[in-house]
Amino acid sequence: MKNSNQGFITSLLTLLLIIPLTHLFASPIFAASETSPSPYEYDWIDGPASVSLDNKATLQIFKDHSFLDKANTQRSMLNSGSKPNGNEIGSLYSTSEHGSWYVVLEYVRLSARSR
Repeated sequence: MKNSNQGFITSLLTLLLIIPLTHLFASPIFAASETSPSPYEYDWIDGPASVSLDNKATLQIFKDHSFLDKANTQRSMLNSGSKPNGNEIGSLYSTSEHGSWYVVLEYVRLSARSR
């Protein structure tokens, strides 16, 4: 009986040592997340809403209009083949059935000389 208990205890101790080692040396497996955003998906803010323009001003977004913040505006410009200049602080889009347009909002600080 003593030999069978020793064999059981030895097997149990071996398992207790092996299990943590398998986690230590196992390669992590990453699955593609269904929630990872596409580079062509943006964080739209639909009106009516009030948004901050890079902490420089506040803009009221009306119904049938949508807004993209600075980062989303610059990314959308890159995705459409445009080159952002770094002054962009947002963009406003019409979602009205009466017409489609957009405007990119920029902030440029004028120096004392150019005033």
